[in-house]
Amino acid sequence: GDFCTFQVEWITIPYSSNDYYGDNQDFRQHLQDHPKSWKTALREAVGNTLSVECCCCCDDYEGGGGYYDAQVTSLYPLLIKLIMTPTTTTTTTTSSDVSIKIKITG
Repeated sequence: GDFCTFQVEWITIPYSSNDYYGDNQDFRQHLQDHPKSWKTALREAVGNTLSVECCCCCDDYEGGGGYYDAQVTSLYPLLIKLIMTPTTTTTTTTSSDVSIKIKITG
């Protein structure tokens, strides 16, 4: 009757920069510097030590005043939560246009 519960995460990593077809130049450089290395898996596991800045821009609301805030909730995988904060009690949550600007470095 004993049992074990666990979660497995499977990643596929290119062995060298010749095997990588993406456009992430930082990752390509890492593969050139560390071909066929365990360091690539470690780099992915620690999330590349990303720095993420985001801001929210929006048009006028239907129903009243308020503003949106974009909040980073996870760096790896990158998750951004959009929060609407009303400035009046009659504000609805419907917006005509919302965009999030994101700057990622690392």
